[in-house]
Amino acid sequence: MKKTVLVLSILLGYFASLAQGPCVTTFTDPSLTVGYRITFETLTGGTDIKATLELLDKDKTGELAFIREPEPGLNQMQMTKDAVNKWSIVLKPVGGMPIPKTHNFYIVLMGGGERVTQFVDYEVGDDCSAANDVAAPTDFTATLGNVTDYSVAFSMNAKDNAGTVIYYIEYNGKTVAKSAASNAATTVVVSGLEAETKYDFSVYAGDLAGNNGTATDLTTTTTADTNTACAGAGFESEIGSFDVGYRYKFETLASGTDVKLTLELLDEDRGLAGANWWCLTCSSTGGFDFGAMTLVSGQEYTTNISGVSTGEVIKYSCEFIVAGGSLVPKYQEYTVGDDCLLSVRDLDASAFQAYPNPTTNTWTIRTQNSTISSIQLVDLMGKQVMMATPLAGEAVMDAADLIPGVYFARLKTAAGTSTVKLIKE
Repeated sequence: MKKTVLVLSILLGYFASLAQGPCVTTFTDPSLTVGYRITFETLTGGTDIKATLELLDKDKTGELAFIREPEPGLNQMQMTKDAVNKWSIVLKPVGGMPIPKTHNFYIVLMGGGERVTQFVDYEVGDDCSAANDVAAPTDFTATLGNVTDYSVAFSMNAKDNAGTVIYYIEYNGKTVAKSAASNAATTVVVSGLEAETKYDFSVYAGDLAGNNGTATDLTTTTTADTNTACAGAGFESEIGSFDVGYRYKFETLASGTDVKLTLELLDEDRGLAGANWWCLTCSSTGGFDFGAMTLVSGQEYTTNISGVSTGEVIKYSCEFIVAGGSLVPKYQEYTVGDDCLLSVRDLDASAFQAYPNPTTNTWTIRTQNSTISSIQLVDLMGKQVMMATPLAGEAVMDAADLIPGVYFARLKTAAGTSTVKLIKE
């Protein structure tokens, strides 16, 4: 894990026997989505300092925290755990002597690896209460973005005088948080949701100093699960955890003895190294096989699986080497030769109409006896490209900006759901 070093520069001296206002220092870290908060305070008597370290990422944990003095030698002091992800220690003058003495410290957090904090300065007796950040972010906006069967995206923005904003999303007793630069449009994705389920979200902006703004309530319903054995998207993992998820696609080639596998990592800023993408195989014959995949574009990779036969069941995943370790998606099971098209039934023309099909511009989808509550349009990879809630017996889907190919429209009505294949020329 990439590490940075925090040096705590402390001058121990003789001061008036009054407690001083705390000094709060906050910062982010490449391995964290939020960051740390460190507080220093000169206690009554003027010679003792209380140092407090707080890990702000609610989805991460730490076990032990230490303050270390590397010179001379290595003087290590364990901090006391006061609460979940919060540690403190009282630093005293050497030998109780109230004379100036300089110490250089850094803080190490153990648990799920080792994290070392950044540089911080503090002088005994400083009263920073007037200088500490006490203003919450302003101009906060939050809107719903892309909604899938297992995730909801939020588009958010806010301004903060300290330069860093933390966006919080709370739902069902859980909290997702992400830090970003002030006044920078930011997308936060909540994953691991249930398909066709209504969710109430409370979203708000805060800062590293603990100042939070007013919450905005947003409600949405996840879409139906359109995954098949041939293509889809997911969030579940064998190793590690995904922020957003991944897409997969299996395709039996014309030879009948080769299968093309495509995998795409949807997480951003995970430090993915293309040379370290490896395909993990578990076939019906048993055992494992490893092989590097070929970059398609972005974070999408592909490989050909050779020497298989029609009807053979294979299971595949892929190890993504990222900053902080490995990510391995849930193994996907596929039967060689399956194109999954038989699982998609054509709509009964007497009940529904979709025209023109193929089209170059728009499809009109119409039902005779019921109301279409939602239409989810996905591509062959299972990626949602369009979502509509017509709440009427007819809807027009604009295909002008779509690339030519095959798409599937999943229609939801009071009577149930059906899927129709659509073609864009």
